[in-house]
Amino acid sequence: MKLSTFTTYVKEGFSLDKHSLALARIVIGLTILSDVFNRAKTLVLDYTSDGIFPKDIWISQFSNPSNFTFHYWVDEIWWVQFLFILQGLIAVAFTLGYKTRWTTFALWLFYLSLNNRNWYINDSGDDSVRIFLMLFFFLPMGARYGIDAFLTRKRIAENSVYSWVNFIAFMQIGIIYFVSSLLKSHPSWNASFSAIADAMELDLFVSPLGLLLKDFPSVTKFLTFSVYGLELLGPILFWLTPFLGYRGQWLRLLLVFVFISFHLGLVLFMHLGPFPFFMMGIWCAFLPSVFWETILPRLKTPNRLAFQIFYDEECGFCKKTVCILKGFFLIPEAKMAPAQSQPEINELMLKHNSWVVITADNQKKIKFEAIVTFFGQSPLIGDFSKLLNIPIFFKVGTKIYEWVASHRQLMGKLTKPFQWKEEEKETQWHHLDKVFVIFFALAILQLNLKGKILRKTYRYLKLYKYSRTIGLYQNWGMFSPYVQVKNSWFVFRGIFSDRAEFDLLSMGPVNYDKPETLLSLNYANKHQRKFLNNLENDGLLQERVSSFYCEKYRDMKTFKMYLISDKPKKLIEHRYNKVCR
Repeated sequence: MKLSTFTTYVKEGFSLDKHSLALARIVIGLTILSDVFNRAKTLVLDYTSDGIFPKDIWISQFSNPSNFTFHYWVDEIWWVQFLFILQGLIAVAFTLGYKTRWTTFALWLFYLSLNNRNWYINDSGDDSVRIFLMLFFFLPMGARYGIDAFLTRKRIAENSVYSWVNFIAFMQIGIIYFVSSLLKSHPSWNASFSAIADAMELDLFVSPLGLLLKDFPSVTKFLTFSVYGLELLGPILFWLTPFLGYRGQWLRLLLVFVFISFHLGLVLFMHLGPFPFFMMGIWCAFLPSVFWETILPRLKTPNRLAFQIFYDEECGFCKKTVCILKGFFLIPEAKMAPAQSQPEINELMLKHNSWVVITADNQKKIKFEAIVTFFGQSPLIGDFSKLLNIPIFFKVGTKIYEWVASHRQLMGKLTKPFQWKEEEKETQWHHLDKVFVIFFALAILQLNLKGKILRKTYRYLKLYKYSRTIGLYQNWGMFSPYVQVKNSWFVFRGIFSDRAEFDLLSMGPVNYDKPETLLSLNYANKHQRKFLNNLENDGLLQERVSSFYCEKYRDMKTFKMYLISDKPKKLIEHRYNKVCR
């Protein structure tokens, strides 16, 4: 095989499909939006001057000079709330594929800053999404299924995209699992296969459904063997797929579905926060073109191909809306045309001040009934559209439609930022992507493998400082080298000047017994759970938490911190004591 032929062969193997990138964008964007709402539950405690880490204390005692963050520039509650709202809006724009290149960059910047503001509540999910958002900046995430794509008159027909960054994406997704498997060196993972059964004993993570697995030891052994084997061999097979030609696409498709199923299992049996959802979204980016070549033609049914939509040619808002709705609801083949192009349709539009849709059997629908009919064509929500025919929904929907139709000028102003583009253009990086790829490759290899040669190179080039600054730091050692079977929880005993005592975590009487509900369900969010997990062995953090509660409760005389464990027997450990007054 000639070198040029082999190069083309490999490029095709490492190509990513624009549809897959769009699906990844939507899943990750929705997960980030959910994570922002979840973090907001403990916003004051985690990120503001009224919380555990006011900016002066964080900078002087906990921050790393190499870490970038703008979240401690201002830590007043209303400013932090504003930053959260802004990040939520950016996540919405990213999900919808609006100004996608720059919303990707902005979302990465916000996520990096938020992670560095308080790393005591971060986990592997934060590492993975932060790293891949950086990679996605170099990829055409908005080329399909987004507002940018729907409002582009002439799009590039080729769906496969190849760049140098693809190499890094393939490397990084495999390293997450391969390194994790190398760290799982205990016999419970590779000999007795008891690790999953041990994990189901952890109230801090297990879900109610996961409790059922404890009664099926043969199942947990099989799952342990499967997880360990998948993390060890799955990445190797995945890295080989680009070199196997067309067969490699089918193997890649199989591996993507297997890894997505693995994370779906984590969602069902364990409470791990957004991490499994982030990983499922990232894996969507690697769905090969053969998947879409199989799925998309099936959506072109005769009814959808015959469906027609007529809009007011003089209403720019109307045309934009039709294009966006067609794209997001997966009926792009539906024909659309100005109502003025057909006198009969134009007359109907003017009479009812409405768009007009015509079905395959030549039925004409207007107003909200046209919307219901339109949704009925969608493969996403077609079956659910019938609910809109319920009288109360139909009546409300008609009223809303009539208000929008009578305020089209206002709607046109609101949608003015959604501008038409004449054609899709490929971004020219002028070798910036190649420089980034070399730096990224050296950094992630050293971070994960820590070889002596790489470590020397790493220090010589000062990669550590720069990789932390842009958020490349990562750790995939969860449940490694083995699962520590220990359920633990804290009691923050506050003794007040009137001799009253309270548990400041539960705000109830001091009780050292294990909570009746699962520990995984006993916290405001996964970030609070992660924080308390880090608190167990961090003396500096224990001192800061004690000072925080002494400052918060002015009439408290003494603060005592206890860590209680139920394995192998109930053990109450006095972790920290502070005299407040």
